[in-house]
Amino acid sequence: MKPGIIPNSDTEKHIIESSYKTYVDKTTNDVVTLKEYEVPESVTFLDELPRTEAGKIDYEKLKKMAEEEYNLERQKKKVIK
Repeated sequence: MKPGIIPNSDTEKHIIESSYKTYVDKTTNDVVTLKEYEVPESVTFLDELPRTEAGKIDYEKLKKMAEEEYNLERQKKKVIK
């Protein structure tokens, strides 16, 4: 977690709303707008990213964590309906 970031619903809402904005890529000067399917429905805050033994971000583990979270959210939505 980055210092100064408070993991709560207001922060999550801000992140999701910011995903709808248009930005300029400072490297290429391209205008960037996320497609609807690229905007997150929810945000999960981690205290730290999973790392490999070499200290690099473990993207495979991160992907597995995201899939598990996604499946859990889908199960919750099915129960509510």
